[in-house]
Amino acid sequence: MSGGLVSVADALRLGDNGTVDVSGGEVHAATLHVGGTSGIGGTGSLRVSGGQVSVAGTLELLPAGIVFLDGGTIATETFDRTAGTFD
Repeated sequence: MSGGLVSVADALRLGDNGTVDVSGGEVHAATLHVGGTSGIGGTGSLRVSGGQVSVAGTLELLPAGIVFLDGGTIATETFDRTAGTFD
């Protein structure tokens, strides 16, 4: 995503080899889960190189989850780094 606004009223789940790249604009979510969960397997990644990711509740980093922050901002109420990689 290089511009505009994406707003998710509920949970945004990045798993099953899902990737979101934010280089501009804004992403808003109630909660954000990066990596496999009981309902979603596989890897998940969030790459923020510009723009803003805002999470009203919890940003949860799970096993097989990767968050790359190389510019831009991530704002969250709670950061749960149970596992995964934050780079």
